[in-house]
Amino acid sequence: MVKTGVDIIEIDRMRVALLRTPSLELRLFTRAELDYCYLRRNPYGPLAARFCAKEATMKALGKGMAGSRFKEIEVGRLESGQPVLWLSGSASALAKTLGVRNMSVSLSHSHSHAIAVATLDFSDDQEPDSGSRWRG
Repeated sequence: MVKTGVDIIEIDRMRVALLRTPSLELRLFTRAELDYCYLRRNPYGPLAARFCAKEATMKALGKGMAGSRFKEIEVGRLESGQPVLWLSGSASALAKTLGVRNMSVSLSHSHSHAIAVATLDFSDDQEPDSGSRWRG
């Protein structure tokens, strides 16, 4: 079975929230995500897209954000540039308990909005792909 989650946000909403509450970025994003996004001239589109990916992943898991921290869902990148989801802590435990075998994520942003779609494969007959990763 495949489940999909999607989330969209206005980039300016993310920008205003992060500027108003600087500690928020450390609650939402891993150091690697912040480092990647702040290399961009305008980091707020990529940050908003990653926020959407975290929300979309939890929607696909069917749990919302209950029982998981935002930083336990990390958007990484393969050498090819393809985005991947890396789970840790309670998010990883939940995915394992539910039988998630493969995960994929797609991110996009325009001048005003960011969106992400997460697709989780709950099939028992496949090995996890190289992009999926569960930590600790």
